[in-house]
Amino acid sequence: MKKIISIIFVALMLMSFASCKSDKKTKSPDPNDVLGGVSSIDGVDFHDINEPSGADSQQQGTDDTQEDPGADEPSGELVKASFLGCGDNILYTGTFWEGLAQAYAGGRQYNFKPIYSDVAAQIAAADVSYINQETLMDGGEPESYPAFNSPQDLGWDLVEIGFDVINLANNHMLDRGGDGLQKTIDFWKGMNATMIGGNSDREEFDDIEIIERNGIRIALLSYCEMTNLGLGNGYDIRIPYLDREDIKRQCDSVRDRCDFIVCSVHWGEEQWNGNMRYEPTSEQKEWAKYMADCGVDAIIGS
Repeated sequence: MKKIISIIFVALMLMSFASCKSDKKTKSPDPNDVLGGVSSIDGVDFHDINEPSGADSQQQGTDDTQEDPGADEPSGELVKASFLGCGDNILYTGTFWEGLAQAYAGGRQYNFKPIYSDVAAQIAAADVSYINQETLMDGGEPESYPAFNSPQDLGWDLVEIGFDVINLANNHMLDRGGDGLQKTIDFWKGMNATMIGGNSDREEFDDIEIIERNGIRIALLSYCEMTNLGLGNGYDIRIPYLDREDIKRQCDSVRDRCDFIVCSVHWGEEQWNGNMRYEPTSEQKEWAKYMADCGVDAIIGS
């Protein structure tokens, strides 16, 4: 019996999309055709937008019985997993004061959980909840713009409310230099979460994280377009800048070991000619096409 695998993506901006696959790998998806319908958020109903129902479902079953048993059309058990994405999580001075004010007696110094209360149910309900953690957490004093550093209490709060994939690859990942990034990587290695985008050396960079939910294996790649500061000398840390050879090599290395390849990318332009930019750049479109050609099934852009 073939297994139909479906992964349902839900962003906190209330958009979702789905991709259905059989055990047989198909061609790369069209990057211009990934958005589906809006799923229910208030009721946490991450439904499969491609799943037939009613008369359509019965008709499909009738047609399947008439097909050649050797046909490639998927049939059998439907397996689902929901993937929620959030970003960018960045704390300023006012947020530090808010976390201090909401701290509870006998607990940690900061409590940031109330900030996420309106979306906590959705975060907890998803099979996989991802967040782009924009600021470092090196254990030092909190810092705001332009070189950010957040209390490590934030990391504990994120995991406890349900985030289980933490991305570090973004333009602020070197705000505290190589030492700050390494301390942040070490912190997340000790947490009950999957960290991506933070690599102490080349070996870790190519050791792609593969998580499994409901029998579905999801490979997690992570890159960034640039960083505000450079790494400097004397570090083995690998900053995952966008690179065609890296993308192809890493996709090739995991393709036979997973059902889906999901790529997190921090990229794009916030402003253009003094105005906020809400459309992808031509460079982003070129990178997205290249990733799709390499086998990436979904891109989480931030």
